[in-house]
Amino acid sequence: MSTSRSLISTSLVFLAFGSTSASTVRAQYTPIPYSWDAAFTNDEVAIIRAAMDKVHSLFRDPRVARITRGRYKYASVSNGNWRASGLKYQRGMAVGDYLFHQLAALRSVRFPHVRIKAYHSTGNDWGRANTDRVQLRFSRGRATVSGGFEIELNRYWLGSRGQGSDTNQWAGVIAHEMLHNLGHLHPVRGKVDDEIYRQHQINVFDAAVSANGGGIDGTACHVCGSAEGIDSGSSPAPGLRVAQEFQPVRVFANRNHGHTLRLPAGTYEVLPSGTWSYSRNTRWVGADGDPYKSNTGGTSYPSARFGELLLISDGVWSKYERGRTLYVRRSLTLLMNDRPREYGDNVGYLDVVLRRLERR
Repeated sequence: MSTSRSLISTSLVFLAFGSTSASTVRAQYTPIPYSWDAAFTNDEVAIIRAAMDKVHSLFRDPRVARITRGRYKYASVSNGNWRASGLKYQRGMAVGDYLFHQLAALRSVRFPHVRIKAYHSTGNDWGRANTDRVQLRFSRGRATVSGGFEIELNRYWLGSRGQGSDTNQWAGVIAHEMLHNLGHLHPVRGKVDDEIYRQHQINVFDAAVSANGGGIDGTACHVCGSAEGIDSGSSPAPGLRVAQEFQPVRVFANRNHGHTLRLPAGTYEVLPSGTWSYSRNTRWVGADGDPYKSNTGGTSYPSARFGELLLISDGVWSKYERGRTLYVRRSLTLLMNDRPREYGDNVGYLDVVLRRLERR
């Protein structure tokens, strides 16, 4: 399957890191071997080399992975790659977890060679790549890798005015195409809502690499293409401050009784991350549920989407809404929305952080 990446642009989300420098990050990993086609000009090669230097620093950086984990809503992976990895059949493993296992393994195994090929098209695509060229396999606590990366960059855009000469953008393009080689997918742009497109895991990772090519040294940076509507947990609701933050709670999709917590009385903010599925044969979704499947009734909470995170505070039912707070007097139950007798085939989980707030 051949896939392509178009330039993603949206509102800016600002992030800040610690003081670790990019040169320190580079020193932690073996160099990524790569080569390019003779068709590229010297100026184009200069952009590629600068972009690959950023990819080398950022592709395996745990902080970029953490940005992605906290912001994506949808994950899609080639079933063949997912199955061959050996992770698909491990208890509690979700498709949304696969990328993070791959990135962790690539920090220690011999990194496959990256071949960068040239093509020319006046379309909106900046790059393209086939899926499943690189396979990671996990067994008995060890990872092995086979195959090699092969991506294509569009010379029509490479070196063009504006962002076409931005090495940060090209670092994101290269990282995006490398994830396709690793089996990661996204819907065709234009066939789904643009916000949903941007919220796919591969696009959030791409955006994180594009942004942090110049910001990993601790200066403020932005995630171009970061999906709006994904909780970053950076600040509480206006007029409130965080009084207490609890450790993440893992809420499994296949538990029809959900996960119940005893909490101190107060106002709470709910910050979910991860993906789950309300059936083994349906798409993976985040806390907002499935926007494509209509709820005709019969679910635990009929006014919520399939797969949506439900909040039951002292017996009062509601659905998760980004930025909304709720009052808890004694207990809070977290639950996936599905038909009561159909939880058995659900897979995946959400990690939910609860923050108790108080007035400033």
